[in-house]
Amino acid sequence: DAAMTTMRVPDVLTVRAGEGLTLLVRFKGEAERRVDLASWVADVAALRPLRDPAFLATARVAYGGGGVAWGEVTGEDGEGPIDMSGELLWRLAGEQTGELMPLAAFRAWRERHGLSVPEAARTLGISPRMAAYYESGAWPIPKTVMLACEGVDARRAAA
Repeated sequence: DAAMTTMRVPDVLTVRAGEGLTLLVRFKGEAERRVDLASWVADVAALRPLRDPAFLATARVAYGGGGVAWGEVTGEDGEGPIDMSGELLWRLAGEQTGELMPLAAFRAWRERHGLSVPEAARTLGISPRMAAYYESGAWPIPKTVMLACEGVDARRAAA
């Protein structure tokens, strides 16, 4: 059952630096997506070299499509001194376009309403197992759940 607790995200096919601290990433079966790395670069000291546009421009597909790396190649899979998983980039792209709900927003919604994870599941009409997957970060939170949370908020505000 452990295989059911993680989601397979599409492989990274291409990557290139965009304007500022952005990447333009194309995932298998999808159009190119813009991923803004500014908050990550500001919060994670190991990523600060990405502030240099020339270094950011060294972005390349690594790990057979499982991620992106920057800087000098240090291994057979294209890894470098800095790398990021394709899953993280895919989630960031989804969250930034509103196609996925950020984990922090889901937790804040649940806590704001004083709901346990099973109570949140009942409120949203989803299984307790899926709510637990969302809460743990094992699965990305789809737009439908984000909209359901907004619907609960709207109903409670109108009551």
